[in-house]
Amino acid sequence: MGWIPGKPAPCSCGLGDTSRSHLMVCTLVPSALWCCLPVPPPGYVGHHIDYVLNLLPVSAAARYLSS
Repeated sequence: MGWIPGKPAPCSCGLGDTSRSHLMVCTLVPSALWCCLPVPPPGYVGHHIDYVLNLLPVSAAARYLSS
């Protein structure tokens, strides 16, 4: 998406600029994919996509060290 790095840019769908909020409603992202992502815990404040990205390992080395 266009917000990493730099400023939001027009999305390819033509319905808005690239942003975390737009990603949730973008017609180019199949809605069926959202049900496959981990759900944030109750009370989580933030964007769903940020929660999911923060679950990913920082690097292969981080994954190796945590096992």
